[in-house]
Amino acid sequence: MSKQESNQRSKFLPVVLSALAKVLPGVGYSLYKKRLLTPKKVREKWSSQVRCFHVETPYGKVRAYRYGEGKMVWLVHGWSGHGRQFWPLMQKLAEQGYCAIAFDLPAHGYSNRLQITIPQLVRAFDSAASSLFEPEVVIAHGIGASVVANSRWFKRFDGKFVMAAPIVDPCKHQRSLFKDYTFNHEYFERFAHDILRRDRVLFSSMNISEPLGSFPGVTHIIHDKQDVMAPLAAVLPLAEKHNVELITTNTLGHQRILESRKFMKILP
Repeated sequence: MSKQESNQRSKFLPVVLSALAKVLPGVGYSLYKKRLLTPKKVREKWSSQVRCFHVETPYGKVRAYRYGEGKMVWLVHGWSGHGRQFWPLMQKLAEQGYCAIAFDLPAHGYSNRLQITIPQLVRAFDSAASSLFEPEVVIAHGIGASVVANSRWFKRFDGKFVMAAPIVDPCKHQRSLFKDYTFNHEYFERFAHDILRRDRVLFSSMNISEPLGSFPGVTHIIHDKQDVMAPLAAVLPLAEKHNVELITTNTLGHQRILESRKFMKILP
């Protein structure tokens, strides 16, 4: 499916869901749930210089990518992201004496599965983290910041945590995808209940703020002023509450923030 076809289908979906909510609510909810559980899979070719390996998780094999030698840096993508997004940054890190490891989390990039919940991504990250050498720095993008912060592994990490355009509240973020439609409230409450029943996690509890409050390491946020997906206004209270250094860029947006040169200025 082309990007244009995918965008057209996304625009048409709310209309279909609105109609189904009135006549076939069960079918409507199934489509709604599928939309929230299915990230876009993007696969881009890697350089032959990158070492590719796999890590076993409860949700299938996670594909990982290693480049460079030296102090360890982990790179964790967000929803509908992939490890290849970090390739330009990985090259810069290698030039400065770092070993960079990026991942394709389950249902993303070249890794297995088509559907996944955010709590399941957290468990997959925990599983992958247990089989790798501890990093000095973790850089996480978008919902990837919530994945790292809500993991068991994060509770014992005391290095440097860099959040790039973090989505502070993944529950609120997913709820907002259809916020302008009447079916959204009922469907999302059911969706959150399904996560609680299946993953035994209260989705609304996955805000980054709580785990960040007890984090003993150093935290930085790099965020673009023009970010539409994760508005800067949602990050400001987090930075102020936890006294986190907030570094801003302009005109890069949510995805291109990973191209910022400011990452290299805050690494040890």
